[in-house]
Amino acid sequence: MANGVERRHFVMRRAFQRSFVAQTIGWSGGVATLPLEHRRDSRPVSPAAPNLCLSFTSSGPLAMAAAARSGLIGLDIEALRPVAEAPRLAKRFFTGEESRILAALPEDRQAERFLRLWTIKEACLKAIGEVKGPVKIYPLPHLPVVKDLVPDMSGFYAQHRAI
Repeated sequence: MANGVERRHFVMRRAFQRSFVAQTIGWSGGVATLPLEHRRDSRPVSPAAPNLCLSFTSSGPLAMAAAARSGLIGLDIEALRPVAEAPRLAKRFFTGEESRILAALPEDRQAERFLRLWTIKEACLKAIGEVKGPVKIYPLPHLPVVKDLVPDMSGFYAQHRAI
C-alpha cells in the first residue's frame, strides 16, 4: 500500500465485502468468522456459500457489491476523472470502431466515454472470470447492462481535500 489512505480504503473494502456476504447468506456467526477467500486474479469466494457468485468493485472511497445464486455477475465502477492518452489506451483495449468513435469526440468528452466503455467491459470480464488469451467484448447492444455508472466525484474530492 502506498499510503495510509489507501490502506484504510483496502481495510474498509475487505470489511464491506465480508459484511455483504454475511448478510447475503444469513451468516449466524460473527462477521469476522465468515470464511472469505481472496485469490489472485479471481473473484472472492466463501466456502460457506460455494455456489454464490460474487462481484465487488471500488474506485477511491466508493464500493459496490453484487451476488448471484445462479449465473454470473460482474460489477465495475470508475470515478470520473481525466484519463491521460484515452485514445491511445482505446486503441490497445477497445475495438477499432470504438477507438475511432472515441478519437472523434471533442477532447473534453473523451475521458467520460472512455471510462463508460471501460467499466462495461471490465464488468463483463469480471462476470466471465478467468480468460486465457485475447478476448474482444462487444457489450452493446446484444448483452444486458443493468446500469452503467460513471459518477462525477469532483465535488466529493474537493470536500475531502478541504477537511
